[in-house]
Order: sequence, then C-alpha cells, then structure tokens
Amino acid sequence: MVLKLKYSGADIIFEAEDSFWDEIEIIGPPHSDNILEQINGLCGGMRDLYNKVQVFAGVSHAGNKPFFYEISALKEHGYYPFFLKIKEITTDEYLDALLIKKALNEDNSL
Repeated sequence: MVLKLKYSGADIIFEAEDSFWDEIEIIGPPHSDNILEQINGLCGGMRDLYNKVQVFAGVSHAGNKPFFYEISALKEHGYYPFFLKIKEITTDEYLDALLIKKALNEDNSL
C-alpha cells in the first residue's frame, strides 16, 4: 500500500490512517484544530522506535470545556511520524499519562 501525504504544517509533515482523520473530523473545530497544532509540536520530539507504537495523551482547551484525548503513533528512523488512532479519554486517564510523562505539555511538546 502506498501512503500519501496527509498533513503538512510549517516544517512538520506527518501521515495518518484514514480512521484517524475520520475521528478528527468527528471531534470537530475548535478542538480538532488545536489537536493538530499539538501534534505538530509532538512530531519534532518523537523518538525513533523501530516497529513500536508510542502512545501520548493531550488536552485541548479550545472549546467550552476541555477535551482529553489519547493518540497512538509510529515513528521510525528516516520516516515521517504515522498517526494510527485518536480517542477521547477521561480526566483520570490523562492524569495517569502525566504521571508517567506521556502527556503533551502546554507548549505542545513532550
């Protein structure tokens, strides 16, 4: 299967599953826009891990109430980050991710 470029912002490029984009669309603006900005910040800080899925948590404060989410991605040396899945999580799950340092910071980095 040939992967096609899915998103390019500034100097950051990443790819994603079609189901990832479906979920982003369901989340909708303004949270989806904010999440994509956070993912841009994450792309530069992801470690290269061969054949290992990395999981991160984040929160978008763009709407009336916070939206907590978890994303899973692959990042291998020489390839763009490839995002597999995004899902809504609870506040407690987000706090657990903070404790194990798998949550995005306010500056959109790890």
